[in-house]
Amino acid sequence: MKTSASIVLRQQNGTAEQNSSGLIAPGMAVSYVVRFNPDSLSNFEDRLQVCSEWNSFEVVLQATRPPPMLSLPDVIECGYCILQGTKKQILKVMNSGGDSSFCFSSDAQRPLPDDERELIVTPFTIKPKTFSLRSGECQDVSIVFSPEAEESYCSEVYLFCDNGDAMRYCMKGEGTAATITLASINDNVVNNDSPFMTNNTLLTFDELSVGGVSGKSVTYYNPTEVAVRFHWRLLTLNQDTGETMTDGSVFGVTPAQGSFKPRAHKRFNIEFHPNVAASYKTQMQLVLEGVNANSAVKHPFETTTPVLDASVDSFGFFSSGLFSDAIDKAASEQVAAVSVVEAIGAAKPLDIALHPAVIANLSAPYVAGAMLLSQRQIHLVNNSMCSAWFCFDPTEEDTRMIQTGSTVQLQQLAKLRTKQVEDEARIQERGLRVMFSPHMGCVNPGSTVVVTMQYAFIRA
Repeated sequence: MKTSASIVLRQQNGTAEQNSSGLIAPGMAVSYVVRFNPDSLSNFEDRLQVCSEWNSFEVVLQATRPPPMLSLPDVIECGYCILQGTKKQILKVMNSGGDSSFCFSSDAQRPLPDDERELIVTPFTIKPKTFSLRSGECQDVSIVFSPEAEESYCSEVYLFCDNGDAMRYCMKGEGTAATITLASINDNVVNNDSPFMTNNTLLTFDELSVGGVSGKSVTYYNPTEVAVRFHWRLLTLNQDTGETMTDGSVFGVTPAQGSFKPRAHKRFNIEFHPNVAASYKTQMQLVLEGVNANSAVKHPFETTTPVLDASVDSFGFFSSGLFSDAIDKAASEQVAAVSVVEAIGAAKPLDIALHPAVIANLSAPYVAGAMLLSQRQIHLVNNSMCSAWFCFDPTEEDTRMIQTGSTVQLQQLAKLRTKQVEDEARIQERGLRVMFSPHMGCVNPGSTVVVTMQYAFIRA
């Protein structure tokens, strides 16, 4: 026998829904409309209990969407960074799950909406703080690590999704002091165990002739795990005239700028190439870039703190104020000097002797209207300590090339001038014809060059 059944719909808390009960005749069915009206983008789940006179059962109600899946690693390694410097790391975050919006927070509580574009969790800064990603899209997330102390850092950050989920991430980094060690001078290893060792040095160059070149070298070592950029600052004093120069025209350092690789040596060549006879003194600062000028740079030998650009006047040599603009610039650039190389040298004029001193005697007897022919050998002796270029009866171009040209350019010019002189002798005043062979050339230190001079002097 078939009878009608009475049913009641109840929520999970046991209360009956309004208009949710009634009778179902045999062979009949009843339909209910479930309306979903969420107040957030979270996933929802509920249950309805259907009760009758004989039994009861539950109907599960779910409203979900595909969760996001980000490629952001659980542990973000920022590596090493010099104290009070900055190290920026860009992470490309891809969402391979469902569409969603995200927000970084420094604690496990869901953050309130704000207008901040970055999140600071000392010593880390994350940007952007909020972003949205559709499925398959990418977002660049930058993390800036700025350590204040020489220690290891580990900070937690939470990433909240608009579906209510929260993901925890750990950011790690290690602060290290900027340390550059003087390793050798002219390939002679420095004794780092000496209690009197400093990171500064004095180089003395032997006296040179004008135009000569003398070189020395210094090598530094970077014992840290961080690559550090550098550049050199030079100030040279002409002790005879008081003139100062910053263009490297007397002393030069190569390379003048670059980067110290982690745990690697770098060699610097220092040249003394005077172009005017005088006594010179220079100070060259090795400056680290990206280091705060007010930070404590770790001295490799645990003696005095290295002088910073911002207080360079304490050396006394720069106290003239000539570096005032450079000091302001150094402070704004956040750089510090970790080593000073002082160099002294002197230059003397070229010592070139001409033998014989009298080249030609034009007072010899002659016949009127005749041509006086003569040939004489001239010995050029170079008593200097460097090579010297010579040119007889130089043109303006010859003079300029000898003063500014390279050795290769001068050699090419010498060949050209020799051919020109062979083709046609130079004509000077009063009918004097003179030809030198070679007309132009180079005399090595301690060497002699023989030049043949042929001349004809016509008298009326």
